[in-house]
Amino acid sequence: IMADQPVPAPQAVLPNKDEIIFNFIEKMQLYTGQSIHIEEDEPVNYPSLLKEFVKVGLVPQEVAPEDFRRFIELMVRHNQIIYDHQPSGYHGPALLLKAKEKIHLKPGLSLAETNQEDYGWRALCPVLQVLEVEGNHISMMAPDNTAILASHLEKWMKNIGFPSAIDQS
Repeated sequence: IMADQPVPAPQAVLPNKDEIIFNFIEKMQLYTGQSIHIEEDEPVNYPSLLKEFVKVGLVPQEVAPEDFRRFIELMVRHNQIIYDHQPSGYHGPALLLKAKEKIHLKPGLSLAETNQEDYGWRALCPVLQVLEVEGNHISMMAPDNTAILASHLEKWMKNIGFPSAIDQS
């Protein structure tokens, strides 16, 4: 199951740590509709970034600065893994959850940057089903959309013969 993510480009240039963080900040600004003030021409200042995230309601006030720094570093590592991964073919059933609403970030940083209906996955996963879901890359997993998303996932898993958790009880 792929969630609104294009196939990684071969030999994609991995953004540096600060570029990944600033891309994340831009996504969070789109998600909240609020500005997060941070200097992009300087290294990331974690205490200042934490204050901004608390101010816009993304992080509870009681989060310790060290815990926040570790969270950001984990998010950076997650992005590095995605950039580094070069998938090979898979011939079993696959599902691409494609957000109906598109997010457009700065050039070179947009999510699902492709005009292909399948974001390039069908070449690797010939048994691919593409399912458009409510929301954008970020909000598709928000509480308002999770019940519908779970229903779609359960239906897809049932169609491919995957036993339901309800059937096993």
